[in-house]
Amino acid sequence: ETKLKQQDENAHKQMLHALQLRGITIGDQDTYNVRQSYATQHRIKYDAKMDVLRFPVLFMYPEYEQSDFIRAFGETEHFMDHLKQMFAPLAESPSWDKDKKYLAHRLCVYYETKHRFVHVNVHKSLKEIVQRPDYVVPVLPVFFVLCRDSDFTARFVKRKCD
Repeated sequence: ETKLKQQDENAHKQMLHALQLRGITIGDQDTYNVRQSYATQHRIKYDAKMDVLRFPVLFMYPEYEQSDFIRAFGETEHFMDHLKQMFAPLAESPSWDKDKKYLAHRLCVYYETKHRFVHVNVHKSLKEIVQRPDYVVPVLPVFFVLCRDSDFTARFVKRKCD
């Protein structure tokens, strides 16, 4: 048991070191109440052999009050790769998308800062986004996925600007 505890501590230290080397800031403010639901069971993991961090990530769909949880989003993976696997035309439309407007190519992704919503280029990797100086990871990465060119999206993003 002591050996297992030591291995866990070493893995945790390696993960913290990898975050530090990449300039990724993990905040302690649980803005979206993810700690209890997800972060107690799913943690950021570091694969030392591959030199890759894998993050548990939450996609929120505020228009429908829905969400998706990705257990291991590799830092080198691109947002569009996940969106293509999750949404039409390559995947089934989610049951909550009655109008079939959430198509991979029509989606836009944002993260939230203290002052605004920041648009994410979906062709970038997770690492490129979580490394941004204005992005403090709120316990685990949380992103808002919205339908481009919708009235809801315009209102949702604007409310942080007012």
